[in-house]
Amino acid sequence: MGSTMYQREFFDLQLEFARRLVEKHGLAMESALFNNTALYTRIIGHSDDVAPQEDNEIWQELMTAMPRGDDGLNDYFYNAYLQAEQKKRAADSEQKLQENAGDVADGSAAIEPCFHAYYRPELDAYQLHLDVNDELGVLSKNRIEARLAELRSMLSDIKVEARYQEDTVLYVETWLLNIVAFNRLFPRKFSDNANLLQNGNKSQDNAHWGQFLTRDKQLRAEVVEKFRRNLQVEEQTDFNLYFPYPAKYAQMKLTELMAHYL
Repeated sequence: MGSTMYQREFFDLQLEFARRLVEKHGLAMESALFNNTALYTRIIGHSDDVAPQEDNEIWQELMTAMPRGDDGLNDYFYNAYLQAEQKKRAADSEQKLQENAGDVADGSAAIEPCFHAYYRPELDAYQLHLDVNDELGVLSKNRIEARLAELRSMLSDIKVEARYQEDTVLYVETWLLNIVAFNRLFPRKFSDNANLLQNGNKSQDNAHWGQFLTRDKQLRAEVVEKFRRNLQVEEQTDFNLYFPYPAKYAQMKLTELMAHYL
């Protein structure tokens, strides 16, 4: 499930994009790496509470020590990812041992849902996330009912919390709004009103980069090929449009979603 390592080719593709933005749009390499790759997310990580920060000490150390020019740049960042992943996995293993100490006897280790929402008080809105936590297929036809059950459970929990107002919305930012397998889980109004994501020309996480990966984190050759064609032929002021499946934004009132699902 979520334990598979990202492959070297995934990082190579992101660095290829950064180089093209430097060539075509005159960006500084440091800016392209921070704003338009998922290197920060994959090496340093981020959370719903803390967005990527360009002045982060670890990131600044990476920028200072990185090779100048193309020589060794791909090796440099992939090795940084491997080292960070090793530390993260060691910490995660220790945490899980502590959390699951009482689950071993009865075999009741918790299974994380694929859908979850995070409340953003500054927006008075809930942000929806989809994680790859289902070995049987997150968006496959035979798992539709499982995903719908997660959405119902999630909305029921939000209803019990009673933190929302009449105009509070649930929103999502993702490339998945381009595909039927995702949109069929929601009221038609949700996906029909989706718009291209406007976020200052940033592509820092799986809202953009997830489209290139299979469930086991292998590259999707046909999507990569189309991406490269876009980079060779087109020049976009909105960098989102270089991606075969541009990231989109959709939102809907919680009260409407609750009426639909509950």
